[in-house]
Amino acid sequence: MLIGEGGKEYFERCFRSANDIEEAVDYQSETVPETNHETVTSPVKGAIEKVFEDVKRDWEDGLDG
Repeated sequence: MLIGEGGKEYFERCFRSANDIEEAVDYQSETVPETNHETVTSPVKGAIEKVFEDVKRDWEDGLDG
């Protein structure tokens, strides 16, 4: 998880500069309102739950595909 637009921009710059990395890494960006470094992982905000739901879905899709 990256925090704020600055973190997102840094991450995207790193991946744009790497050769063919975009084909190897599946990346999504989502803003969790009213969070910071300390609160973004709070279960109340739902971000961690979403991460695990996405991992589970991708895992199941990979096993089925």
